[in-house]
Formats: sequence, C-alpha cells, structure tokens
Amino acid sequence: MFFSRETLSIVHVLSPMRRVVIALALGLLAAACTPPSLPTLAPPNQQESATTPEPVIERSPSLSSEPVVEQSVAALPPTDETALPPVETVWPEVKVGLLVPLSGKHKSEGRGLLDAAQLALFDASDERFTLLPVDTGGTANGAASAAARVIEAGASLVLGPLFGEEALAVAPVAQSRGINVVSFSNNPNAARDGVYLLGPLASQQISRLIGHAQASGLKRFAVLAPDDGYGRLVAGLTQEAVSRVGAVMGPVQFYPPTVGPEQISQIVRSLAESGPFDALVLPDAGIRLLRLLPVLAVQGLTAPRVKLLGTGLWDDRSLHTEPALLGGWYVSAQPEGRATFRQRFKAVYGYEPHRLASLGYDAAALAILLAQTPSGADFSAKSLLDQRGFFGTEGVFRFSPNGTAERGLAVIEIGAAGTLQVASPAPTRFPSSATAGGAAPESNSGQ
Repeated sequence: MFFSRETLSIVHVLSPMRRVVIALALGLLAAACTPPSLPTLAPPNQQESATTPEPVIERSPSLSSEPVVEQSVAALPPTDETALPPVETVWPEVKVGLLVPLSGKHKSEGRGLLDAAQLALFDASDERFTLLPVDTGGTANGAASAAARVIEAGASLVLGPLFGEEALAVAPVAQSRGINVVSFSNNPNAARDGVYLLGPLASQQISRLIGHAQASGLKRFAVLAPDDGYGRLVAGLTQEAVSRVGAVMGPVQFYPPTVGPEQISQIVRSLAESGPFDALVLPDAGIRLLRLLPVLAVQGLTAPRVKLLGTGLWDDRSLHTEPALLGGWYVSAQPEGRATFRQRFKAVYGYEPHRLASLGYDAAALAILLAQTPSGADFSAKSLLDQRGFFGTEGVFRFSPNGTAERGLAVIEIGAAGTLQVASPAPTRFPSSATAGGAAPESNSGQ
C-alpha cells in the first residue's frame, strides 16, 4: 500500500496534537560560528502534555536517547535561507520509497520505522508527496526486490533498508537508475557513492565517550564485552580511542553470548585481578548486563571505585534503576527532541516506539524538506551532502562524502532512582572548519 498525506488524515484525526508544520521541517544548519536561529525537525509539542542505533551492526540492537526536557519549537523558526516555499507554490508530484521489514523476526522494528515515517508525512508534507512502503522481509534478496518495485513505481529517492547486507543488495539496483539511498543501517561497509547511512556509528560513540571520560580525569580503561561481532568491535575501538587521548589501556575480557552465572563470576573475578583501572566499558544491555552488574558490585568494580561506561545500548529505561549503574555514563543523542517524539508517537499509535523509530521520522522529514525546495525536489548527492548539516529528533547530523553520518552526541549520567542528567551536552551545529566525516565535537571542551 502506498501512502500520501491525504490518506493518513483519518488515521491521525483522533490524536490530540497541535500541528506545527514549519517547525517540523528538517532544516539546514547555518555554518557560521554564531549563526542566526535555526530551523529544526524536532517533533511537534503535544497539546499541553509531556510524557533506547544502538548500532545496527548487521543485526545488533539499535541506539537512541532518553527524553528529559521538551524542546521549545518557538525558539527555532526557519531562517530566510531555509524557509519553506509559500503554501501556494505547486510542486511536481514526488514519490519516495520506504524499504522496511514488515514480516520476519524484525517486523516490530520495521513497523516502528514505517509508523514514524507516516507521522512525518502527516506533519510536514502536502498531498503531492507520496510514500511507497514495501516489505523487505529483513533479507538482502527481499530488499533488492523491494527497491526494484518502488523505483519502477516512480520513486526518486529510497529510504531504508534496515541492515547493511540489505543496503549492499539495494545499491546496484538504485545506482543503475541514478537513485540515491538513505539507509537506516550503521554498518560502514554498506556506505558508498549513492548510499548514505543514517545509523549512528560505534566509532563515533566510543570516541565521544572515551574523550569525555579522559577529560574528566579518568586515566586507565578496561573492557568487559560479549564475545560477538559488536563486543569485539567496541573493544578494538576503545583501545584506539584510549591510545588517541593518551590514557592507559587496561585489561580486556570477553564472555560468551550465552554465558551462565558461574562463568560470569569467574570472568569478572579474573578481570578484577588483572590490574587496577578506574573506568570499565560495558557494551551490552538486557538480561546479560543485568546478570553482570551484581557480580561487578561484589568484586568492587562499580562506583565509586570504577566508573561504568556504556554505549547507546544503555538507553533502556529498564536499566536505569539498577544500583550498580548509579553514576554510570553512556553516549546518546541529546535527549530533548526524543522526548517529544516519544510522546507524540505513543499518543498517535498507542505503543512505545522502538529505539530505531526516530530514524524513520528523520529520514522521511529529510525527504520532505528536499522535495519542497523552491526549484523542486532535489535528492542529489550535493543536496544530501550539505555540510551545514541537518537537525532532527536525534540531534544534529550530516552525511560525510564516504556515506556515513556524522552526529552530535551527548554523554548521559544515570542518577538516583533512574533519573538522567546530561553530563556533557551534544553540539547543536558543526563548526565551519570541521572536516566531514570527523567525530562531532563536545559542546565545551571538544573530543
């Protein structure tokens, strides 16, 4: 089924929301050091109400951020340079494909991405913008077939698919027709000319986390990670980041993905005996992390002796009340925009959005913005690679020439009773002197 804004109006008529279309359009950020007020894609404030990529390293879980404060839309009007055309402007019909897994074991993630994209469609597009969603089944063959279908139906841009192997399969199909792809994957191996990745990179997260930790006085780092692709990736990235900031790399321990309680105790004991360290990177979540935490506490490997550090996998509210994580830091998007997105999504659809869902909103809003330029839809590489960047529910981002996304990231601290504080805020713009593809700087001290 294909969707336009008009077909969605019945779906959304029952939701008690206030529409702020101009504030919803994803805006170009000014490149100057002291730019004027900026346009934003932050989702609309809900009527008088307030309410976890992770990496998609192939089929790992995804990252997100925890809401804290509702963002003020009024403070961020569009600049003259990026304002939308007047309402009487007539744009030619624009079709954009959306490739998501609506069947198979990843259908819940696919449904969240689709629902979020429809929400952006309703918020910011007009009746001439049509979304063409097709099920990939979560497979490379399914994604290639889905891409062929939407392109044949007239799509001039493809959003999705979700996984790196799917994006690799879609690339030649889209490239043969000169169509660009904005994928939800963050597997850098899938990025190439014409394929841009929205997913947050593990390398940027670890660089941000270690940079902030070292600047805060932590000097010796250790890693305790699952013995899988993601765990080994993060361990290697941590070693590189620690060396880069001039700190000391301590022990690195791995545990089997299906580790039992007895084995956990042995591994943690071995880690504790491997030498002193004042920071421990734990790139895990869910039941495995919950089993690790009490053993770490027994061995004295929690605060105040050791600062626990996590990736965006920790952006899970079920973890934030764990006593062993009190005072721990993890990397995430700046929380404000996510707060309103989560509120709005739940109000409309009646369920909590998956942590990947906001990427669906940002991708669709980006397509809508680029479809509404005064000269008509522009999904060219030049337009997508605008180095001033964009501001979405996940904060500031821009695409690098290599196809990956450079993002502004915050460091979040877990407080008492599951409260969250921003230990180091995400940047709100990219400095004009920054080189595309580099890690986004810390707001204050840099990284």
